[in-house]
Amino acid sequence: MSLPKTNRPLLCDVLLRLLAVGLLAAPLWVTVVGIDDPTYTYDRAEVVTNGTGIEYANPNDPGAFRTRLRGGLSEDIKCTGLDRDRRVCALERGLLETGSAPTGVYTGAGGTRDGRADYPYVQLENTVYQTSAVVNSSAELRDGLYRVDVTLEPVDADEALSRVSRDPDDVPSVVAETARDGTTRSNAEVDVPETPVELEDGTHYRVYQLGGPNAPSAVERRLTDLLVYGGPFVGMYVLIRLPRRFELSYVREGERD
Repeated sequence: MSLPKTNRPLLCDVLLRLLAVGLLAAPLWVTVVGIDDPTYTYDRAEVVTNGTGIEYANPNDPGAFRTRLRGGLSEDIKCTGLDRDRRVCALERGLLETGSAPTGVYTGAGGTRDGRADYPYVQLENTVYQTSAVVNSSAELRDGLYRVDVTLEPVDADEALSRVSRDPDDVPSVVAETARDGTTRSNAEVDVPETPVELEDGTHYRVYQLGGPNAPSAVERRLTDLLVYGGPFVGMYVLIRLPRRFELSYVREGERD
């Protein structure tokens, strides 16, 4: 027995019925696909070291200006942004001049604790410093308790940049893609870390979001309206106009003329 011969009219009817079903379900799959969803644009600005400090490779890059407005090079390095806390920076500058400042904290443990809880680094006069807390052995309160003083210690800029940077595997995929390739668009808004991303080749990029969501274009809106409102009507019309019965016949090989 041979296989049935291809029936072109039947094949066309089947394809038309599938198209009609797809048009009837257009409001559902258009929502899933998200043709008219807003998009978010992300870009990057390269961060480099210049010996003792950390800066943007291109200070005139729009991204450098944007990130300086939003906190600077990194949320872990104070006094690098245009919106920097003046009180914090004034305190740290005074600390840099005096060498140390007393706190109201006392402890019986000696030594130095690197990095204060609020921020580990500060950049002043193009030099990166690590914030430290030192037990002042000459300022005893009682019963072996000594005052804790805060200080600043200059550190290697490359080391500080590496420590505050994130690994691509630890950030959203959109952020990692933007750090590697540049401008990226996504239908999802993600949480962008306020610190650089360190790539596999040792380069560092600060990723940022370009404003708010981008509205869909006029073409996308019209296409969505046509599919959502016109698709079901066209699909119903096609189904009504198609024959309601199929005939499938085949001829045995021995019965052929």
